[in-house]
Amino acid sequence: MSDRAVMHWPKAMIFDLDGTLAETEELDRLSLNDSFEALNLGWNWLSLGS
Repeated sequence: MSDRAVMHWPKAMIFDLDGTLAETEELDRLSLNDSFEALNLGWNWLSLGS
């Protein structure tokens, strides 16, 4: 097997949930709400802007 075929795991990951690196809070909220619904948790993360 060549070296190019070997998968290397990252040494670190960055999670940006507050919009510091990218404005993703609304997408995070929507995707989490979808997950909550799929798992029948009865939770809903409401948008503060509405």
